[in-house]
Amino acid sequence: SAANNDGGASNSGHVRVFQESGGTWSQTGSDINGTASNNNLCPVALSSNGSIVAVGEPGFGANGRGAIFDLGLALPVALAHFGGTAQPGGIELAWQTASEQNNAGFEIQRSAEGAAWESIGWVHGQGTTNATHDYLFTDLSPHYGINYFRLKQVDFDGASEYSKVLSIPFQGQYLTLSVYPNPVRGHWQIRLTKPLETPGQIILSDLVGRTLHQASLEVGQERWEAPQMPPGSYVLSLKATGGFISKRVTVE
Repeated sequence: SAANNDGGASNSGHVRVFQESGGTWSQTGSDINGTASNNNLCPVALSSNGSIVAVGEPGFGANGRGAIFDLGLALPVALAHFGGTAQPGGIELAWQTASEQNNAGFEIQRSAEGAAWESIGWVHGQGTTNATHDYLFTDLSPHYGINYFRLKQVDFDGASEYSKVLSIPFQGQYLTLSVYPNPVRGHWQIRLTKPLETPGQIILSDLVGRTLHQASLEVGQERWEAPQMPPGSYVLSLKATGGFISKRVTVE
């Protein structure tokens, strides 16, 4: 039932449940509508985080009696959104929480096949709050192809829960390389179509796969002076975050 219930359903009244946080009282859950005097059903309302249930009294008049139960089932974090997009230099993850309780933070985990997981970062949480919060994290070294991500939400007491799993394809930075001069005679160099956005590695090998020379490339680098090699055929490979390019080179 509810206060101001006339018992005849023409004015059923209602009960509202309020919760205090930081000195501010706000309604939690929806209104509990009162019932007519001949209605034996109990009106029920559940708080938005699932932790409090209010039960109105059936079939009575304007007494407004009922009961409120704290179930203690509030989720540490109400995750409203979790998604990600591939960018030229990595994969950007974004998520939003509707509320947080005792939230120490989020461990970001990645997998290449969706089974074995590795931790790639940590983002601090907001502790306890009923306000929405937005979070961002960028994976700067994703695997080439499909990447799987999930969040491990960790409480201050060490308890944890996992989010859903995202699968995001990553093709890497678009690069091509050219050899100058071609064919090679004496000194030569490789040139990239654009500066590297992430560190890379150059590997020069023979046709059976033996590494003859290798060097590291820095972010922003777009040329590499190659060593002099005896006449023959070689394979030049460039490995950069999220990508792999190989080219056959003939030295005369």
